[in-house]
Amino acid sequence: MKKIRHALAMGLCTALLPMTLLAAGPAEGDREFSLSGTGTSDKNFDNNALGFSGDLGWYLSDPLSLGLRQSIVIAEGEGDDFWNGSTRGYVNYHFLSGNARPFVGASLGGVYGEGIKDSSDADDAFDDGAWAYVLGIGFNF
Repeated sequence: MKKIRHALAMGLCTALLPMTLLAAGPAEGDREFSLSGTGTSDKNFDNNALGFSGDLGWYLSDPLSLGLRQSIVIAEGEGDDFWNGSTRGYVNYHFLSGNARPFVGASLGGVYGEGIKDSSDADDAFDDGAWAYVLGIGFNF
């Protein structure tokens, strides 16, 4: 039993070692890439939605990053299936340094797909959900 605990402790320390080496945080010229996913279903799995998002960013300076986000959502329901996508540019300003780097940011872009109505008027486009915008705050760690 003691050997198992020792092996688990050594494994945990080894797994956490890379995080301690990355404590300096990103610097000017660094890039970041992230993938995420989400999904929802009703209790009978008759109506489902699945979404994926990817980000690619560049640090223009230690605190300032700029990038592009691409998302897609696929929804399936009883007789109504569709997909939507969005492409957005973003800018984030990071405070402090090290692993915990709070930031504020904004993004702006467009939404498209089968669930979006076409419109030639900008006011209608906003009413129909043809633009996506986000103002956010978060933490990198």
